[in-house]
Amino acid sequence: MKTHDINFSYRPALDVPKIYTYDFTNIAFAPYGTYWRHLRKVCTTELLSASRVQSFRSIREEEVLNLVKTIHEGGGKPVNLSSKISLTYGVVARAAFGGKCKDQETYIDMLKHLNGVEKKVMKMHKENDKIIENIIREHRERRDRVKNGDEQAEQEDLVDVLLRIQEENEFPLGDKNIKSVIVDVFGGK
Repeated sequence: MKTHDINFSYRPALDVPKIYTYDFTNIAFAPYGTYWRHLRKVCTTELLSASRVQSFRSIREEEVLNLVKTIHEGGGKPVNLSSKISLTYGVVARAAFGGKCKDQETYIDMLKHLNGVEKKVMKMHKENDKIIENIIREHRERRDRVKNGDEQAEQEDLVDVLLRIQEENEFPLGDKNIKSVIVDVFGGK
């Protein structure tokens, strides 16, 4: 794959991905170049490093335990696992947003129902954009409270890492870019 990296890095410019990836600024659809290489570096060194993945072990364990409890509560009756497998979404949401957020279920439901009809996609994208915007705002407010000494720092989640990189200004990373990476994290689910 590494030898043919450039050949695999270009994606077709389809309308639905363009809308949902904030004009192809996410990792999966960004055109090959400096920006794409930097995002890939951020993901491998900051977001997907062994220590970062290990730091979310308790989240994974808790979400698996919740799934097992749900199955157990069925009392031996057949269980429709497809409706219960929010495990991946739960783990990703908690790792990305630092915990459960009020709009998490709405966001996940909208991603599940993405069906390719542009008008519906635009409406869903606008709603999801508001949710992601609120999450980023809440994270900024919490980071400000920590800086002012009003609140104790918590473990950095994905949004915190991206905001820190944005603040360090080592690479131009706007809110649109942060949103597109969040979409990327959920997009494969």
